[in-house]
Amino acid sequence: MSGLGGVAADIVVLGRIQEQVGTTDAAGFTDLREYRVRVDEWIVRSGANSVTIVSSPPGCADAPYLSGEYFADAAAEGLTVAVFAVRDDSGALIGLAPGRQVIVLGPDGAIPDTWPKP
Repeated sequence: MSGLGGVAADIVVLGRIQEQVGTTDAAGFTDLREYRVRVDEWIVRSGANSVTIVSSPPGCADAPYLSGEYFADAAAEGLTVAVFAVRDDSGALIGLAPGRQVIVLGPDGAIPDTWPKP
């Protein structure tokens, strides 16, 4: 498990959000957006060179649900990002709470030491 500021994640990958690939029901919510992530490097765990991650559902944080905008913005801008996700009971990978699931890498190509301000 790894995360900034003590927030734990089941997986952490560096890569690029490629596209929205559909919607799914997870964690008791419906119509959550699923995104394909091209994995350049596994930081926590290991696996394939591509994973599907569900945008975190509403009610996970004080911030309003952004319907996957963190993922969509990163995909549209072609940014290399760190993606933090947890597995739900069904095995689906779900991004950490909004503002804690997709983080743009710093100028040095590393994960920042602190969470960015929303």
